[in-house]
Amino acid sequence: MIRQPIRHYFDVCKTLKEVRHYQLTEVENGTNQLSEKINISKDRHYSNAQGVNYWLKLRVQDKFTKPITGLKVSRFNQLFYGDIAKRTNGSYIPTHLLVFRFIDGDKRLVIDYYPNYYPKSDNALYEAIKQLMDIKKDGVTPS
Repeated sequence: MIRQPIRHYFDVCKTLKEVRHYQLTEVENGTNQLSEKINISKDRHYSNAQGVNYWLKLRVQDKFTKPITGLKVSRFNQLFYGDIAKRTNGSYIPTHLLVFRFIDGDKRLVIDYYPNYYPKSDNALYEAIKQLMDIKKDGVTPS
């Protein structure tokens, strides 16, 4: 059984050509683990990362950070995943799983944050991702 994530709800507050800024509107099952504002930008192929379509940046002291994680494509429409890694013995180990769902085009975003959990198999990863498929917010089924 997959543990319950900390669910973050965001609404778009600024749209640029290849970037969206989102404002946090609600957190369920815990406290905010990200930031009040986030930046989601399209991958411009500046890094060697593979399978990444977008990048997540957090807002800290009126500035956006360097990318925290890449949003990787899942086998489900409008669902992406990433991680927050911890540096251990010179290597970065995925530590916290993040699952992203864009709703209403890209006007709304839901991020499930799984603290201290990163699945070791693809099946466990997709079980976590599937939890976001059926969410309802304000009586609206996401599309």
